[in-house]
Amino acid sequence: GGSVHGFTALARRLGTERPVYGIGAAGLDGRRPPFQRIDAMAAAYVEAIRGVQPAPPYMLAGWSMGGAVAFEVARQLRDAGHEVALVALLDSAPPAAGGSEAPDEAALLEGIALDMGRILGREVHLDAEELREGRSDERIERFAEHLLRRVRHVDDLDVGLERRLLVELHHALADVHAEVA
Repeated sequence: GGSVHGFTALARRLGTERPVYGIGAAGLDGRRPPFQRIDAMAAAYVEAIRGVQPAPPYMLAGWSMGGAVAFEVARQLRDAGHEVALVALLDSAPPAAGGSEAPDEAALLEGIALDMGRILGREVHLDAEELREGRSDERIERFAEHLLRRVRHVDDLDVGLERRLLVELHHALADVHAEVA
């Protein structure tokens, strides 16, 4: 969901000889909109990282979709001539190697719906065939509207949870865009 709080214990266990910084997702605070593209998210993270640690080497980690972001941050840092000593993907899939088969966008969207349903504690119904109709951007927009309607109709939905769901949705859709690009 874009929060760094789940990594506090891990950061403490890594010791004090190397500082650990976490970057929370835009949108969780309700003041900024969530990023909709991994490359834009990574560019903002590069700026934040360089603001705290101007000199390499950089060691990066990302969990789940954050692994794809960490990978893109590393790519942008290396393209700028900076040394990246480590990129750790935690429960993430590495980017597909060139020439591999493109993922099924509808299957990715169905997976996102299942994850959102688990968070909401209810099933999110989708018509898989409808997810295959029209252009990719149209399908993703219909899918996002459907999920947002479901999120906003949950009784007693905590504002923090709603923000987390919206950020997670934007991140997941950014990940779909990266996978199918």
